Amino acid sequence: MLENGPSAEYAPYFDIDWESLKSDLHDKVLLPILADQYGRVLERGELQVQFEEGTFYLLYGERRLPIAPGTYRYVLKIALQNLAEYKDEDLYAELQSILTALEYLPKRAETDPKRIAERAREKEIIKRRLERRCAEAPQVQKAIEKALVQINGKPEDPRSFDVLDRLLNDQSYRLAFWRVAAEEINYRRFFDVNELAAIRVELPKVLDAVNRLILELDSAGSVPVLLLDHP
Repeated sequence: MLENGPSAEYAPYFDIDWESLKSDLHDKVLLPILADQYGRVLERGELQVQFEEGTFYLLYGERRLPIAPGTYRYVLKIALQNLAEYKDEDLYAELQSILTALEYLPKRAETDPKRIAERAREKEIIKRRLERRCAEAPQVQKAIEKALVQINGKPEDPRSFDVLDRLLNDQSYRLAFWRVAAEEINYRRFFDVNELAAIRVELPKVLDAVNRLILELDSAGSVPVLLLDHP
């Protein structure tokens, strides 16, 4: 859901206000996990984009957060410029083709089931193409790594984080200082535990999904006693 926002397969299962009156939370979920204000964390270089097996992700301490596939373009456009120095037209054209595929990827605000399925399928194909191309051509891997060094910025140069800031603002989540959760959070929690986002168990399909394993275990005679807590 953090990767795909409202177009995630199970986004409707969570009790999230995707249409928040706050413009910076429209089609996003608040993620109050930062130990300090966002700008300070950003300019200290504590938020770093990494690349592994065709997939980009955000590293914050020990937390690993997904990056929306459509925003891979922030890195790949710079990588494309870096690749030009190798003067390999085939590699350049391949990376251009991947960028074109990203442009046609259904947006994260899509709620039509067919478009959601298309997004889920195509984003994985794009990741596999990237992984394969990096494995076959080390120049592509190096061009991406060089782009990441540029995007991840330098703590002594605040302006060097501008592209990273735009990339993060284009995600399906908004990173925030943990202290703002009480006032700004846009999802229902279990008590006041930010990491426990409530699901919409009042919906029949969600209720069925939640209880499916329990009922299967009960039918198989694997559960002699069932304790229901907070019914």
